[in-house]
Amino acid sequence: MSENLKEILNLLEMDDLNGDTLILAELTGLDIVKKLLLNCDGLTFSLQRVRNMEGLLLRYLKKKYPSKFYSKSEIIKISKEIERPYRETIRLLKKSRFEL
Repeated sequence: MSENLKEILNLLEMDDLNGDTLILAELTGLDIVKKLLLNCDGLTFSLQRVRNMEGLLLRYLKKKYPSKFYSKSEIIKISKEIERPYRETIRLLKKSRFEL
C-alpha cells in the first residue's frame, strides 16, 4: 500500500466516482470504496446471486419450512419465493431435512 495512494484517496469524493464504483459507494459508503480501492485497485468483482447460494437456501428452508411434506401448490409458492425451478426446490427441500 502506497502512502501516496492513501493520501490521494483521502481526497476522494462521490463526484469522483462513476459506474459500478459509484453504485457501490452509494450502497456501502465512501469509506468502504476507499478500502477497496486501496487494497483491490483495478480488480473486477462478480457477486453471486442469492438464489445460487445453496448453503444459505438450505438454512433458510430448514428454518422457514420445517415440515416433511408439502403440497404441490406449497412447493410452487416456495419455488417462486427462492426463485428456483420446481424440481430444484423439491431437491432442496429434501436436502434441507437432512443437512445442517
